[in-house]
Amino acid sequence: MLQLQECNQNYHWNGEFWLNGEGEAANTWRSLALGKVFLDNFFQGPHCDWPALCARWQSAGLELVSEASLQMLTGACLVRLQTHDDMQTVLLLCHCLRQLGRTQMALQAAESKLHLEHPDLLTCYATLLCDAGRWSEAHQAIERALQIKPSDASRQVRFRILAHGAATGRR
Repeated sequence: MLQLQECNQNYHWNGEFWLNGEGEAANTWRSLALGKVFLDNFFQGPHCDWPALCARWQSAGLELVSEASLQMLTGACLVRLQTHDDMQTVLLLCHCLRQLGRTQMALQAAESKLHLEHPDLLTCYATLLCDAGRWSEAHQAIERALQIKPSDASRQVRFRILAHGAATGRR
């Protein structure tokens, strides 16, 4: 379980709810605030990306891709973006929305920051474009990401695009 202290009270995420020390579930607004505090703390660490978050969830015996966890994190990202308009939060929001099957919303979130030319965001955006079947645009986005800063993730997305092109006879 994930633990958090806020306003002199201990809370833990049980995979569905933030619970206080007495085992009572926090209301929606409190849950959003607690999710934001969790993200604030998480983003202060040295490794604060999707794989690190997955590892943290797993070490707590939880399933990150559960709908409740993804919805909590999505809400926390939206709250955090009100005060911290940063790339880490946008990337996490896109990952959560993608996992929830909300590709169009994730695309919109990514598009709001594309002008920054961030390679991780371009890679995420290309992945979302693949999910949406927009292969030509995905190819352009991933090539730009690879120009800026190649990574294993960007090479994997490029391979996905090339494999789709080979399978469909489009190169």
